[in-house]
Amino acid sequence: MRRLLIVLSLLVPVAAMAATPTPAQILARAKAASGGEAWNRVHTIRMAGTGEYGGLSGPVSELDDLETGRAASHHELGGMKGAQGFDGKIGWSQDAGGEVATNDSPAAKKGDITGAYQTARGWWFPKRWPADIVAAGTRTDGGVAYRVLKITPRGGGPFELWIDARTHLIARLVQVVGAEGFRQTTYFSDYRKVDGIKLPFRERIVAWGGYDMHVRFKTARVNVPVTAADFAVPAQHFDDFALIGGAQAVTIPFELVSNHIYLRVTVNGHPLHFLFDTGGANILTPEAAKRVGVASKGAVRSGGVGKKAVSAGFGKVKSLVLGGRVKLDNQVFAVVPLPGFSDIEGTEFDGLIGYEVFKRLVVRIDYADRKLTFIKPADFDPAGAGTAVPFTLLDSIPGVKGSIDGIPGEFEVDTGSRAALTLWAPFAKAHDLAKRYHASGVTVIGWGVGGSSHGRVARGGLLKIGDVSVHDPLVELSTATSGAGAAKFIAGNIGGGVLKHFTVTFDYTHSRMYLKPNRDYAAPMNYDRSGMWINARDGDFVLKSVMPGGPAAHAGLKAGDVITAVNGKPATRLSLAGFRTLLVDGKPGSRIELGIGEGGSARRVTLVLRNLIPDKMK
Repeated sequence: MRRLLIVLSLLVPVAAMAATPTPAQILARAKAASGGEAWNRVHTIRMAGTGEYGGLSGPVSELDDLETGRAASHHELGGMKGAQGFDGKIGWSQDAGGEVATNDSPAAKKGDITGAYQTARGWWFPKRWPADIVAAGTRTDGGVAYRVLKITPRGGGPFELWIDARTHLIARLVQVVGAEGFRQTTYFSDYRKVDGIKLPFRERIVAWGGYDMHVRFKTARVNVPVTAADFAVPAQHFDDFALIGGAQAVTIPFELVSNHIYLRVTVNGHPLHFLFDTGGANILTPEAAKRVGVASKGAVRSGGVGKKAVSAGFGKVKSLVLGGRVKLDNQVFAVVPLPGFSDIEGTEFDGLIGYEVFKRLVVRIDYADRKLTFIKPADFDPAGAGTAVPFTLLDSIPGVKGSIDGIPGEFEVDTGSRAALTLWAPFAKAHDLAKRYHASGVTVIGWGVGGSSHGRVARGGLLKIGDVSVHDPLVELSTATSGAGAAKFIAGNIGGGVLKHFTVTFDYTHSRMYLKPNRDYAAPMNYDRSGMWINARDGDFVLKSVMPGGPAAHAGLKAGDVITAVNGKPATRLSLAGFRTLLVDGKPGSRIELGIGEGGSARRVTLVLRNLIPDKMK
């Protein structure tokens, strides 16, 4: 009996191992369940149906070429059209306003390879579409067991294929997408037989920030004829803008507030105050939308640098005029609630513009003289504009190749960031930059759509933007675990704190940015010397965050304190930008008298400024 038990104990692991299918076996069963050899006769698939996203719905269509990996999809949700595709060489997308972007960045090109593999169902055709396929175990969700395969196409990025262990049908596809590397899951269900193969007639796509799109296909056809034109990058042509007066170029003034560009606009004839942001799209606050008569449809989710996502709708603006000189007609705007944003900025805020304007016109930003010049692309002469820096679009934001202290990376160029150089958390961690730079403790480093963002502050040595050098940049090291600050494929973000040292010209038509040093080029990039983050509130200032060990902490200040007076004067006589400048540019050792609170709880506090980071990298 003992010998029999020993023999059985040796056999059990072997049997268990045999019961675990290999990736090839898992895929063979999945192919058989999906139609088997019938897949070998499939060249193209066209599907059409209805999509629904955030209360917006309308027709959708998909066209796949399994032999080449080419694909094209179109949608019209709530009357707003859009499309995306892959022509066999490059991926592309087209927004509701007709703006066309191609996937030029390294991360995007890698994603195109992965997408082509998925379009071709490369897992059925390993000789045609080589990939590294490994078993990632069995996972259970909602009482259903799934065989999970991790697939990395040759030259592409990895993704997970979840296959129902009972039906052997593909149930979901999980991957990291976009320049910021967000997780996206596509669920497949309602399989139906079409010409011998089974296709999912329902898809649900879920991603970070609350993105949740449902597609219900009504028709599917196999082996439809296709041409190259079906997948080609759409032609981009705009007839919805004009420079008033018929000029080739116009110039308007702007305000620089906390390194942000603000300009006066009119929307449907109503005067508004907008942020001008390469990192943003057309946005109206709900309050502004109501004032100008723009009706919002839908309720989708949108995210930013903070942890939170916000709800957004969409509306059409009949007329948008910038500074009385540039007119755009029939523009699609997201209507996004941004409560407290005016308090964060210390100035009135009704919305922002960015990508859509930059796609139509060459834009020159003269930071030193606070002027914006808009030029028709056909009339732009780059002579004298400065050093050319090629860029690619990271989604809709310009991305440039550069380096920080010899470490190469790809950086977003974001006029909507008040910071100088923000390095995203994965890049900072990968290069142990907090230790290398002797960075500060964790503190609030920004405030945006998603709320506050946190990180460490330090001094860098040399930032290279293409062939342009920036010495001793102020560096923020994000500690985010979600949102834009946790982007995996981008090194960081170059913001207004760097850009304001140049005259910057953006030529989106030719994917070039020009940098020309201005009179402030050599001016130092100082960091706040108080160790606190302040916002405006009802004419006073509210302290939102205190850096541990900083001057504000030593003075006994804490988050929530309301500053009602500065150096004996009411806070109402000082702008938020002016107060922040005082805390940034005030000399170390300067004493600032603050009045905290009102009435019987009021007290006076003396804040002594000091450097929290060195003037130059050690």
